[in-house]
Amino acid sequence: MTIKDIFTVETFEQFKLSEQELIALKNVIELAKERLWMADSYPKRPEPSFEFDEDISNHDIDTCRKSIELVLHAVHKYNVNE
Repeated sequence: MTIKDIFTVETFEQFKLSEQELIALKNVIELAKERLWMADSYPKRPEPSFEFDEDISNHDIDTCRKSIELVLHAVHKYNVNE
């Protein structure tokens, strides 16, 4: 695949993420940002934040796991090198 091929409409549509995949990707990015927020203050407790929380509910844990699975699935689905 050449760079020119990547920018064709057909190729773009072939690798376009679904709305569900985009939401999952956003969730995984937010999870990574939250982990960095916690790590920045280690070994102390992180500064209070309006964006993040140290505690996570079982529902949020389940959402994180499902989002990670969906993003990994999308990565493998769209990997043209395999």
